[in-house]
Amino acid sequence: MMRALRPVVWNTASRVLDTFVVRGPKARPSTTPRLSYAVETPYSAGLEKQDSLTKYLVTPSQTHGTVPGSLVCHLPLRTASKESVANIAKQKFHVCGPMVDDAENNVGWRQLSASWGNLLQDTYMGDGGKYRSRRYATFGWRSDQQNLIRMPHMPLFQTIDVNTLNGGKTRWFAPVEESTVTNSVFHNIISQAVSVFTHREIQEGRTADWFIEVDQMRIVAQPHAVGNPTPEGIHTDGTDYFLAMIVDRKNITGGRTTIYNGNREPMFETTLRLPSSAVFVNDREDSMHDVSPIACCGGEAGYRDVMILSFTNRVRPGSIERRFGLSA
Repeated sequence: MMRALRPVVWNTASRVLDTFVVRGPKARPSTTPRLSYAVETPYSAGLEKQDSLTKYLVTPSQTHGTVPGSLVCHLPLRTASKESVANIAKQKFHVCGPMVDDAENNVGWRQLSASWGNLLQDTYMGDGGKYRSRRYATFGWRSDQQNLIRMPHMPLFQTIDVNTLNGGKTRWFAPVEESTVTNSVFHNIISQAVSVFTHREIQEGRTADWFIEVDQMRIVAQPHAVGNPTPEGIHTDGTDYFLAMIVDRKNITGGRTTIYNGNREPMFETTLRLPSSAVFVNDREDSMHDVSPIACCGGEAGYRDVMILSFTNRVRPGSIERRFGLSA
């Protein structure tokens, strides 16, 4: 089954990145405003049609300048001389305190965190759970241009090897709202992650051409049921790196993040509690992770809001193949 899906996934990802607006069977609820682009092409049911593969993800240097997208902002690389960038980049994983100064009184942060109240229920849960809501978006950034480009809306795909619960299928989530994408605090958070992960690639002798995935997620715990941040269990995301940030925790216990080695032996654990505290993780180097279930305190429901920024380097050998399940 997986072998049959691989060319379909490749077609899906590359075709979405090669068009302005792509609609899937569950691409956008009618209540969600569509993003405005110059051209709209339908995402038909013909996923099985074997079109020639675009070179966008394979040799982006040849096509990046012509692939449609929406410029979000200029996102210059931060200097590696700063300890908070250079030292973090050298580590397999790193936990940092709040990335946003005085978040409680920061207007931009308050506006950003409020957007988690507009997430829509994840209807793809393999365990039948209704405890997760979500939005999703993809971006591009490359070191020679240093512009953050919002890509056309596309489905999330993970292989069954990576996600044993929900993998092996395309999942169309509502797009991240435009007010979130234009938020200056959101830009600053992505900028910090871009700088850390790009410097890690530079340290290893590579340039960076990032395929960036942004996940907004809320996990809810009810008095009669826990919420499970990682229902697939101990896993890797199939990316090169990711940043997991706590946006808010309300009336819950649990939510412990654990980093494991390739033998599933715990190497480190922490519970992110403060708003905008985060963990930077190298998802390639013999690393796996999970987050423990959350339970509400007392008789009222609670929730855990997180933002996941995932980074896959399109010019790193094997990265795109690993991310989309294309390797043999």
